[in-house]
Amino acid sequence: MPAGTPKPVIEKLHKEITAVQDMPEVQQQFLNRGAQVLKMSSAEFSAYIQNEIAKWGRVVKEAGIQAQ
Repeated sequence: MPAGTPKPVIEKLHKEITAVQDMPEVQQQFLNRGAQVLKMSSAEFSAYIQNEIAKWGRVVKEAGIQAQ
């Protein structure tokens, strides 16, 4: 979501996404594709994304990868 999104909007979206993730048919579709549902709080997801950006940013920099 864009920065500055009101907290109630974020909480509602999180609640709705979690409800979908809890559906057995959705979980089965993930399993059929070799994946599983991983649920996180908004704060956990934010931290995860920040860590991924930092990790892959280092990989790109150290490997000298350039956009084409």
